[in-house]
Amino acid sequence: MSLVTLKRAAVVLVAAGAVLGSGSAAFANAGAAGAAIGSPGAGSGNQVQVPVSVPVNVCGNTVTVVGALNPTLGNRCVNHDMPGAVAKGAALHSPGFLSGNLVQVPVDVPVNATGNSVTGIGGLNPALGNSSAN
Repeated sequence: MSLVTLKRAAVVLVAAGAVLGSGSAAFANAGAAGAAIGSPGAGSGNQVQVPVSVPVNVCGNTVTVVGALNPTLGNRCVNHDMPGAVAKGAALHSPGFLSGNLVQVPVDVPVNATGNSVTGIGGLNPALGNSSAN
């Protein structure tokens, strides 16, 4: 492997480590609210709601190409006080063929990746005392 390739790999891994190590609490929620009221006719007064909430936490991770003593200790990832994906709607007084229908598909996907350690060549890179909560 050439020296240029090794340098490029090191730069990529350092950048990945910086991105993975800079996580914090994720604040994300999605909501949909709507109403179809008094919509007579064929195919009228219909609603489709698909709110998507994907709070992602990636914190307390470390990538070491060559080295030692690069621990991830005591990191905490939290998705708190968030209702997730919520859909509220009403289809009222919408007479007619295929009228006044309501489809709701709220999707909530919290993802945590906490306290992971990847080491190429080295040692003493523990991942201890990390926690995740949704």
